[in-house]
Amino acid sequence: MTFISLQSMSYSIGVRCLFDQVSLTLSKDHKMGVMGRNGSGKTTLLRLIQKDLSPDSGRIVMSKGLRLGVMTQHDTVHPDETVMDWVVRTTHAPTWDISKLAGQLGLTEDQLNHSYHLLSGGYRMRAKCVALMALSPDFILLDEPTNFLDLPTLIAFSKVLKSYEGGMLVVSHDRGFLNDLCTHTLEVANHTLTLYPGTVDAYLRHKQEKQAIIESTNRNIERKQAHLERFISRFRAKASKATQAQSKLKQLAKLSLIEEESDAPMVKIRFPSTVVAKGTALRMESLGIGYADRPIAGPLNWQIDRGERVGIVGGNGQGKTTFLNTLAGIIPPLSGQVIWTHGAKLGIFTQHVINQIGGEDSILDYLMAQVDDGVTLQQIMDTAGGFLFSGDDMLKPLSVLSGGEKARVVLATLLLLSPTVLLLDEPTNHLDFETVEWLADGLKSYPGTVLVISHDPSFIKAVTTQLCEVDRGVIRPFPGDLDDYIASITQKLMPLHQVPHTQKVATSTHKKDAGSRSNQRRQLTKEIATLEKKIDQYSTKKATLLRFFMTDPLGYSDQKAEELEQVTNTLQELESDWDEATTRLLELDTPAN
Repeated sequence: MTFISLQSMSYSIGVRCLFDQVSLTLSKDHKMGVMGRNGSGKTTLLRLIQKDLSPDSGRIVMSKGLRLGVMTQHDTVHPDETVMDWVVRTTHAPTWDISKLAGQLGLTEDQLNHSYHLLSGGYRMRAKCVALMALSPDFILLDEPTNFLDLPTLIAFSKVLKSYEGGMLVVSHDRGFLNDLCTHTLEVANHTLTLYPGTVDAYLRHKQEKQAIIESTNRNIERKQAHLERFISRFRAKASKATQAQSKLKQLAKLSLIEEESDAPMVKIRFPSTVVAKGTALRMESLGIGYADRPIAGPLNWQIDRGERVGIVGGNGQGKTTFLNTLAGIIPPLSGQVIWTHGAKLGIFTQHVINQIGGEDSILDYLMAQVDDGVTLQQIMDTAGGFLFSGDDMLKPLSVLSGGEKARVVLATLLLLSPTVLLLDEPTNHLDFETVEWLADGLKSYPGTVLVISHDPSFIKAVTTQLCEVDRGVIRPFPGDLDDYIASITQKLMPLHQVPHTQKVATSTHKKDAGSRSNQRRQLTKEIATLEKKIDQYSTKKATLLRFFMTDPLGYSDQKAEELEQVTNTLQELESDWDEATTRLLELDTPAN
């Protein structure tokens, strides 16, 4: 059933065209992740669909009686309105339903009765999740829903969304979140919309494969053109070859290169090549954090070596930002002391810095005011260019910048300061995931010390070398990596009656051991061989279908796209079965301790 239909829709902001004659059909089966650069029009698309904005031409048609659920970044809340009052007013859902949903997302009855304005950003997002699901919508629009969510809430929210049976359109910079949740991908770029029946990762692979095929085809065309041109040049003056030369000329006229999509400029984050000696970067002695009337956590005795990259994890409201701000000297320690190595130069990215820059100063004015006197104008321009600010862009007033552009300005400032230590509180909010990946790559090669808070599991996993947990009044180095931390959270969230996965595996393995190992080995070897044959067959089918998209000007056909989705899903299932079978075979061949 078609829920939403965009019909030849166009929309511009001033002289900048965002959408030019785009058409799109959204149904109940579409769980769609929206990808695109900052400023490409992702949020604008959602605002057009929810009628906050009107198209310049074309139209958007909704099915009759459609219940549209929207999670926005800003909500209207009455003064002193409690969370429960706000949810009831905006959804008209019964309070017991609201309480049940709140419990699934980690909101207590006490928090439901708090003033909405007193909630932290993370808990406000939980309240928005509760309100959204309480509406029981047919189709939902999510604009950066993972911003400010801690990992426990992110896991719970993902579980709720996965069980949701309607359609959805999700804008998020968190690539892992989109891959886990969405079955379709919608790219917003170059004034148009491109729909792909697969995950973001599958779509990006498809684009790479498509580009490789185009490049190979163009090379063949260029070789044929050169051959025809040589023949024509050599024989067109000869009467005996004139007919053939004329024929070759017609062939040449029919040959044209396939137009390649121009790559949008990429952010290039080059951290300064700071010389960092070995030794201790930071020492904490009996450190307690909090405020005179509200101790939060501690004491902590710990030291961090230079060059380490520490991820600070924990639930919302536990004190992660207070801890980082204490290390940064923004908040004084409640007890004990923070001792940085001599000569340490701190670069600080605070969670709300995006809201603190604005006004009519230009990007260039701001950068020049923030950096040290020894930094040259050329260095400023080069660094800003790496963050996609150049030419007239540098004269833009800060007031007209998007959240993502402001975040890039602040990151550019940090690089120009050449710090030996980076303290980063949610640096990935507002950034598109390509910029997030560039930032992660830059931090991995940065020789200084990094302490970072982020809700993005993929970013934390890529960047950090160790974790520090802030939880229920305790600050401690976490004894494991992010996978271990997520496993511990998942275990806590698991209902008591649910049998843990490890127990199921152990029981299954015990049953296998009762049979003949040699018979099992033969069966598994045969099963693996069969699976490998099928994987080869479906890989060939997928490659053939991908080539079909090369001949379609839009790269999309309903019938072929559905077939590609089926082949891709079957291939994923076969690969999963192959992984499981090979793991079982390895277990059989591994002696028991």
